[in-house]
Amino acid sequence: QKKFFLANSSILVGLYDINSEFNALNSSLLFLNSSSGLDPTIALSGKMGPSTFPHTSLAVRLKVNVYKGMVFQAAVLDGVPSNPENSRGTKVFLREEDGVFYIGELGLHSLSNQNLQMRNRTARLQKILSPGNGSDNNIGIGAWYYSREKDTWDGTGSEHEYGVYVLGEYEVLKREDAFPKSIKVFARAGWSNPKTNMLDSFYGGGMVFTGLLPSRTDDETGIAFAHALGGTGYINNTMLNSNRPEEAETNIEFTHKIMLNDYAGIQPNVQYVINPGFDGTLDNSLVAGIRLNIGF
Repeated sequence: QKKFFLANSSILVGLYDINSEFNALNSSLLFLNSSSGLDPTIALSGKMGPSTFPHTSLAVRLKVNVYKGMVFQAAVLDGVPSNPENSRGTKVFLREEDGVFYIGELGLHSLSNQNLQMRNRTARLQKILSPGNGSDNNIGIGAWYYSREKDTWDGTGSEHEYGVYVLGEYEVLKREDAFPKSIKVFARAGWSNPKTNMLDSFYGGGMVFTGLLPSRTDDETGIAFAHALGGTGYINNTMLNSNRPEEAETNIEFTHKIMLNDYAGIQPNVQYVINPGFDGTLDNSLVAGIRLNIGF
């Protein structure tokens, strides 16, 4: 990665996870459901999905700090990460039939984001590989596109895969002398070509409370929802257990991260899934889990 324009802009080349900077919200990282991390209209696209964990592809990413907190970023990536025939390990194949994946995003970030305001050499060196955006208030709009066409669900031909998305987060409350200490809200929506994509659209959002309990000032509590609408092509041309798929799947998630110390936390999590997998023959699901967080 090489930074320029007073370290506010950069160009990066290498194996790249698009979700490290594109379609990313800081506040939604608390949640375990994957739709809170990457919009599923993007995640379910392509032959193996886009370039993201655990399969990343070769990419070139340009990020430009257009004006103060306004950032434009764009990336060009291999259209099929890894190798569909053998996805174990890291593989880079640049094949004409894989095509290219394009993604671009224009974002507005609060000026508390130090990554956008570095001026001196020391700060530039310290932050030289810092990914993402560190501000608490972000608004973004983006679009993505595959150069190679994909067969449509109805089998009548092929079309390009593409989509657009919007997302935002805002810290509506921040204080040190009362509880909760902070309240953040976030929302996102995405739309894709329903003739080639499993999904037509997606809508999600949630709230994150810090220090909700007076005795637990560093704990985080969150509630989120994710609502995915199936594409017309998928619904009309797919059978699940001899039945037509349901029109939507909805996930409701509640989680609480208990900080044990400055470096570790335990996070119980409960999710309720309505129409899991769009399969109407399945009962709604209640999923419980726990995550251990360790950081240095």
